Amino acid sequence: MSILYEAHAELVNPVFGIGIQTPDLLYLATQNSEDHIRLARISPGTFRLQCRIKKFPLLAGVYSLRLGVAVGNLMSIAFYAEDVYQFQVVPDRISKEQTMREGFIALDMGWQLQEGLTQSVQVSD
Repeated sequence: MSILYEAHAELVNPVFGIGIQTPDLLYLATQNSEDHIRLARISPGTFRLQCRIKKFPLLAGVYSLRLGVAVGNLMSIAFYAEDVYQFQVVPDRISKEQTMREGFIALDMGWQLQEGLTQSVQVSD
């Protein structure tokens, strides 16, 4: 993902935030840059921020990005916007979860069945 910003003033200790939300503004995920890049200052002008989502867990659907920039020691909001860019996730294959719209996140799970087990039932008064 590549985002082009234009700073009209110097940004001191900037922290960038990127979030994903549904069209009806349900926040699904947010990630801030502070644990990944630390910048003392950005001079006025145009600059590009790039980031890569390593594993994208969202199921098929329409989503949008929200962006924010906080600056200074108190993390004052310099910029914040919702619904900046809409995008659609399309499935590689059709599954029950995708056709029935059962949630937003694909869980990475393993399944196992053990047969032939004995079951004991305890009844208490």
